[in-house]
Order: sequence, then C-alpha cells, then structure tokens
Amino acid sequence: MHFILPSFFNTINKLQEDGRDFTIVIRTFGTDLPEILECLDAFARGFHPHFIYFKNDEFITAEEWEGLKMQWKDDGTFTVSNKVKTINGDDELLAVLQNHKLICIQDDYDYWCNNNYSPSAGKPVFINRDNKKYVFCDRRKKKKKTKCLVAPFLISVAPLLVVRSACRYRSCS
Repeated sequence: MHFILPSFFNTINKLQEDGRDFTIVIRTFGTDLPEILECLDAFARGFHPHFIYFKNDEFITAEEWEGLKMQWKDDGTFTVSNKVKTINGDDELLAVLQNHKLICIQDDYDYWCNNNYSPSAGKPVFINRDNKKYVFCDRRKKKKKTKCLVAPFLISVAPLLVVRSACRYRSCS
C-alpha cells in the first residue's frame, strides 16, 4: 500500500511546514489511481508507517473527486469527468486546481496514441508566469524511444506541484 517514495511525502510535509501554497496534481495514462489515492489517504490520516505524525484532511480525496478521467475531443479541447463531476476545458480545470490540495486524473492514452504521441495531445501542464517553483516528475517504462507527453500551457494559476505516476502501457487500438 505504501509504494510512493518517502521523499515525495517528505516534500509534501516540508511544503506544509513552510506554509507554502501548493497543489498536487497526479496524472497517469495507467489504471493505478485507486492505489495512489489509497496511499495518499493513508499518509494524510497519519497511517503511513514513516509519517505517523502527518495529518491533513486536505489531502484526503472526497468521493466526488475520485475516478477523474480526461477525454480529449477532436477540436483539441478536453473534459475531465467522473460519475459525479464534469470539468470542461482549461478555465474550469484551473478553478478546480486552485481550490484543492490534491487532484488525480487519468489521462487519455488513446487520444495521445492516435495523435502520433504529440505533446499537445498528451498531458496538459499549467505553468504560471510568476516566480513560483514547479516540479514535474515522470516515471515511465520505456519500451522504445519515448516521445514527449507534456503539453505546457502558460497561464496565471496558483503554484502547482505536478506529479506523473507510472504508466501501464498498452498498444494503440
């Protein structure tokens, strides 16, 4: 259950101790978000064996925010939705990011694959033009030469900590 690196939890703890305003956005093409959420919830409740002193309800994902999936449309716009919520495009997603400490989204691998692995069809990353720090991590299994999956967008938003989780690749259909 506790497979996320302790250094990641140390980073969250340090940012909180320092009073920093941040959002964690976890993105994956895979199906591993339920396990990641379980691990983060345990951490936030003080159940992680190395972080029993850390407790913060802001990192516990409410049921209404679980299972978010991004779906790209042919016109280059996207929605992020689950059984309860639908977020339409940049502005609505940015509003969600600004009001939550943690958001996890399953990205649209088929769209990325079917668009020749173009970064603009991959995972949008929102970057502010201020002096805030941004962290981007990606751990992917490399079957062949990899293509960039990041599509940076310069937009004024609160500082974001963007984390990409492991991908469980499948071939294009």
